[in-house]
Amino acid sequence: MMKQMGKKILLISAILITLGFVKPAHAANCSFGKETAELQTLKSGEDTDKELTLRKNILYGILDCLSTSTEKLKSNYDSLPFVQAAQNLRTRFLDEIKGNNFFYAEKRKELNAANLGDTKSIAKELLTWKRNHENNLLAASYFTLWAGSQDFLKRAEDRLAQIGGLNLKQNDQNNLGKAKDSLSLSKSLNTSAQESFERLVPPNDSLALIKQSLEKMYDSYRYFIKISESQ
Repeated sequence: MMKQMGKKILLISAILITLGFVKPAHAANCSFGKETAELQTLKSGEDTDKELTLRKNILYGILDCLSTSTEKLKSNYDSLPFVQAAQNLRTRFLDEIKGNNFFYAEKRKELNAANLGDTKSIAKELLTWKRNHENNLLAASYFTLWAGSQDFLKRAEDRLAQIGGLNLKQNDQNNLGKAKDSLSLSKSLNTSAQESFERLVPPNDSLALIKQSLEKMYDSYRYFIKISESQ
């Protein structure tokens, strides 16, 4: 039993470390510095064919980058644990991801037959779209972290109930009380995180609540291990 709890606490530790350096699943490392620099060397009207080719290549690359990122995020949703109380959020975020993918596909179709003026219009549309939807995608990414942590919370509740039925020494009862308090805070923060997604608060506020909830859950598991070690 203690070995199993040790594995759980290591997993939670790994999640907390990851959260400290979290990068959204939809974020991408796409650089087009070379092509952009080459485009900037062209004088207006100097070589319109070359300018069109460069602009198209940059936009194709951006669309590929964005599509790959959102498809990766969608695949995360395909394997997301079922959380009955949050199915409306899952559906909302999944619709957001699909909407982004559809938009990217449509812009690619337009780009195929675009002239020079069209490429400039498409670039502006992509920028506007990104500004309007980046927070929604960020929240969708953080939601996967929240949903993935629900099993840890349920297992901690089960373990608390199990230990609570034992005949414990005074010191162990004290540690059980601390574990109960930590878990209660973890559950409260977990609920606040879910509600923050529903209220559409800034995504990083939701992430902060998820991290705090996991930290309190981590504390409760530490107390469980102390109790197990004294048995």
